Amino acid sequence: MKERGRDRVEADILKKIDKGTYSESPGAMAALRHLIQPLSEGISAALAIDAGRRGRPSVALALLADLAPDLVAYLALKESLNYSKGSCPVRRLSRHIGSVLEDEVRMAVFDGVAPELYRTVERDVNRKSWDPEHAAIIFSVAAKAADIPLPRWSDMEKMHIGLLLLDMVMEHTGLIQVRDVPTRRNKTVKHVSLTDTGRRWVEDFNTRAALLRPALTPTVVSSSPLDGDSGRRLPHSRHPPLLHRQAHLQTAC
Repeated sequence: MKERGRDRVEADILKKIDKGTYSESPGAMAALRHLIQPLSEGISAALAIDAGRRGRPSVALALLADLAPDLVAYLALKESLNYSKGSCPVRRLSRHIGSVLEDEVRMAVFDGVAPELYRTVERDVNRKSWDPEHAAIIFSVAAKAADIPLPRWSDMEKMHIGLLLLDMVMEHTGLIQVRDVPTRRNKTVKHVSLTDTGRRWVEDFNTRAALLRPALTPTVVSSSPLDGDSGRRLPHSRHPPLLHRQAHLQTAC
């Protein structure tokens, strides 16, 4: 039974890797919990220093002023983990991080202008369990029908924001690295990947999780009391929230 439980957890981790949601594995979630605070503090410091300065980096950071630094840190780390499990071009990951944050800003504006309509659309999206890309389209159509202008970022702005955040992730967490990957003769492309230390830390935690979470073994620990809508669960199966402030729109790769 112990081996079956371990195999089940390991198979679940492999499934998350195949789906591009490596950040939902036990090791990646533990890394997120430990690294959000230093990255959030770095983002707050950068926003304070660059306020009012000229130049593209400062203009890009100004677009994040309406988002909580812990939310920006969480999304940057989450997408970095999802994309850098193998290897990903820097430009692709930068644009993706920018697009994810643009969705957050758009949903925050929608919620601020028409909160009742936003809640109605949100309930409909949650009820039908649409994927994040489809949900973003539904929110945009609803806002357009109600004549609510939602901000749009240019591709260059998304790129600048993504590059700035990738630099901060490398500086404040040491989780990822950028390296040159040869593509053809005398040509290289910069790719993002996990550092050896980051990869070993996450994989070691996943290995321990597989041994300490025997999903199919008999229950030998008494159930915890009913806690809200979580029901009766063993303590190790209850995932604590990563953030006190949740994202307006959950996005995933």
